Amino acid sequence: MIDDRKNIYKIFEKQELPERFSTEEIKDRYKLVEIITKQEEIDYNDDILTGISCCPGVVKNRVKVILSPGDDIKLNGEILVADKTDPGWVPLYPSVSGLLIERGSVLSHSAIVARELGLPTIVGIKGLTKRVKDGQIVKMDAGKGIVYLKPDKMK
Repeated sequence: MIDDRKNIYKIFEKQELPERFSTEEIKDRYKLVEIITKQEEIDYNDDILTGISCCPGVVKNRVKVILSPGDDIKLNGEILVADKTDPGWVPLYPSVSGLLIERGSVLSHSAIVARELGLPTIVGIKGLTKRVKDGQIVKMDAGKGIVYLKPDKMK
């Protein structure tokens, strides 16, 4: 059974899982079914990403992409970009000017703490970690849930 679970882990580790999923029947535990959620998707253009506003504020700054505990976590006012967060990320918040998260919801622990601190935050930004590069300058309007990838080319 342990070897079976390790093999399952290897399979899932290589997959990009949907934000929400359920399993169907114990006999078919390998199959994941995405729960379709109704979320308005705004497709402005290739220079804009959208998500869910958690705490308003407008910030234009360099981003720091942190995807794992092994990444460089030295922060000095950058906008923190992550795939997902948990309560262990909260000590980083005082060192950032904004927070952009690919997954998550307004009720996640990290989002609640960000609101308590008044930290501009957007969550649920599909494709964020694939589109934003470490050191890139972006502008985030957390009140509207919009990330401008090329703020210097804006009118």
